[in-house]
Amino acid sequence: MISNNSNTTNTSEYRDYLQKKQSPDQSQDNLQDNSLASMSTSTKKDTTSKEDISCSLPKSWVYSENFFKRAFGILGHFIVAYMILLIIAGAIGFVFKAIIT
Repeated sequence: MISNNSNTTNTSEYRDYLQKKQSPDQSQDNLQDNSLASMSTSTKKDTTSKEDISCSLPKSWVYSENFFKRAFGILGHFIVAYMILLIIAGAIGFVFKAIIT
């Protein structure tokens, strides 16, 4: 767990770093506002829920919580990919056999 002393030290170090990087036309108040805003966005907790993530994923068994659904989903994708490659290889073989004979 992070103690308050180390958090205060990190904040002061961050503020010192930003002051060193400050451009001549930027005021001190603007720098402090920017540093506080960036610190608050970087320390926010991840609040994405499981429902939000599941809405963005495709509807496929590969993303299911059930192990067997995931396994059969991956097996199904493998079989489909294998069939596509087999059809392509068969077509190429058929063309070569037709050319040779």
